[in-house]
Amino acid sequence: MSGQLFRYEKIELKGASAFVTTTSGDPIVTVNKVGKGSVVFSALPDLLGEDERITPFAAHTLAHLFVDATPVTVSGDVEYLINRNSSGWVVTLLNNNGVFKTQQGMAQVDRNAYVNVTISLRGQQIQSVTEWTSDQPVPVTTSDKVSVRIAPGGVAVVQLKTK
Repeated sequence: MSGQLFRYEKIELKGASAFVTTTSGDPIVTVNKVGKGSVVFSALPDLLGEDERITPFAAHTLAHLFVDATPVTVSGDVEYLINRNSSGWVVTLLNNNGVFKTQQGMAQVDRNAYVNVTISLRGQQIQSVTEWTSDQPVPVTTSDKVSVRIAPGGVAVVQLKTK
């Protein structure tokens, strides 16, 4: 990765492993296993560069940290939000494909830009699935996966009730 200039504290690993290093090999993000968890340390104050903007490796680091934060995995070319509720999980899916907005005039829509999305749960079984915007049930493909098809520029809000 490349990005802007930034200052960081020189650190020694002492049992931790380097997660992100500079081109010269200095560790700037480390991971140290403690008990059942991990301690992640960044040698870069506030993950900001000299220009007070977030550094490119910060998003990469945060994405790796949060991938295991929930048991929900979404695969497909969509943006998504994951929320927990009393009966399971609510996943909001946004298909940004196929809609081209010009500076002036009407948006152009490619009606073939549907996206197939698979939502899976790790360690939990799905009891039922409802798509809230149409108030329709969604068939469950296996006990831990469901597939949804989203229109170009479309939004789907899917509730996964767990056992």
